[in-house]
Amino acid sequence: MSNQEFLYELFLDFKIDYKSFARHFSGLDFINLFKNNYEDLKTSYSNDFAFHLFNKLSSEITEKKGEYFEIIDNYNDLRYNIVDGFLSDIEQHFKNEVSKNFSIN
Repeated sequence: MSNQEFLYELFLDFKIDYKSFARHFSGLDFINLFKNNYEDLKTSYSNDFAFHLFNKLSSEITEKKGEYFEIIDNYNDLRYNIVDGFLSDIEQHFKNEVSKNFSIN
């Protein structure tokens, strides 16, 4: 476990308000941790995403099937956005972003 991961867990465990803390201690930055975890989640969920997308599009007309690779490319382009700030649940945030940007039921 890296120092960032350890500190992040402490912030969650003790419910520390990151914005207030960062005003006084500006050197602490979780952006790289969030970016790396986001990429890990994207990789671990990519097969499930592709499977569900394929199943959804398999019953569609040929033109819709052609969207498969474009949607996969868009999924692969997902990144942690700094504007989202401190994330108390990185995995849930990732799932919400996928649901918001891609409708696969």
